[in-house]
Amino acid sequence: KLYAAQFNVAKYDLEFEVSNIDVITRAEAIANTVLTAIVMALILVLGCVLLIALFKHLGLAISLSMIMATLTYIILLQAIPGIVVADSAFGAMAIAYFVGLFQSVSMLNNMKKQYALGKKLHARVKFGFLNSYAFMLDIFALLIVPAFVMFLFPSVGIKSFGTVLLMGLIIYTFFAILINKVFASWY
Repeated sequence: KLYAAQFNVAKYDLEFEVSNIDVITRAEAIANTVLTAIVMALILVLGCVLLIALFKHLGLAISLSMIMATLTYIILLQAIPGIVVADSAFGAMAIAYFVGLFQSVSMLNNMKKQYALGKKLHARVKFGFLNSYAFMLDIFALLIVPAFVMFLFPSVGIKSFGTVLLMGLIIYTFFAILINKVFASWY
C-alpha cells in the first residue's frame, strides 16, 4: 500500500509508453472460434462440391482428406497461444485452404491424364502423384517464404496472418501429399 501511495503521488520519475496490445475476452474468443468454424465450413463445402463434381468418387475420397485437414487446422490454431484468429487471419485460412484444394485438383488431374493413357488404377495413382510432387512443392515454397517473413513482423495482425498462413500451408500440403495418396490408393 505504501508503494502504491508513493506511486500515485508521483514520487517516482517514470515514463509510460502506450502499448498496442489487444485483450480478448472469453466471449470474443468463443465468437472467433465459432466464426472460424463457420467460415471454414462454408469454404470446405464449396471445395468438396467442386472435387466431387469434377472427379466423382475419387473426389469424394479426397474430400474426406480435406475435411480431416481442415479439422486438424482449426484444432491446431486454437492450441497456439497468442494467435488471434480474426479479420485478416480468415483470409490466410482461405488462402491456405485454396492452396491445398489446388494441389489436390492438380494431383487428380494428373491421375485423370494417366487414366486417359490407359494405365490401370494402381499405376494411375503412382504416376499421378509422381507428376504432381514438383508442382505441389513449388506452390508450397512460393507461399511459405512470405508467410515466414510475415511471422517475423512485430505487429500482432501481420504476425497472426503469417502464422495462420504458415500453419495452413504446412497442414494442407502434408495432407495433399501424404494423406491424399493413402486415400487414393485405398479407393
